[in-house]
Amino acid sequence: RSVTGVQTCALRSDFSQPTNDCFSLSDNCFETLQIIDSKGYTVRCFNSNKDGYYYIGDLPSGLYFVKQIFKNSIIYHKLVIN
Repeated sequence: RSVTGVQTCALRSDFSQPTNDCFSLSDNCFETLQIIDSKGYTVRCFNSNKDGYYYIGDLPSGLYFVKQIFKNSIIYHKLVIN
């Protein structure tokens, strides 16, 4: 089964690896990027940018979710901040 009209983005960093200051995406074809804490609150919101780096160094350590919002879909990634 094929899907048409859906964009995909390749990750430059592995979200399974803990980070402490920033993470990056190789393609910024999404519209909005949200960082969601373990309680379900959106704690950071980014628009796509050219360099693909997103600073999160001021967030407390813990488990977060990265929500990539595309025109036709939403993708979630787990993110651990040390």
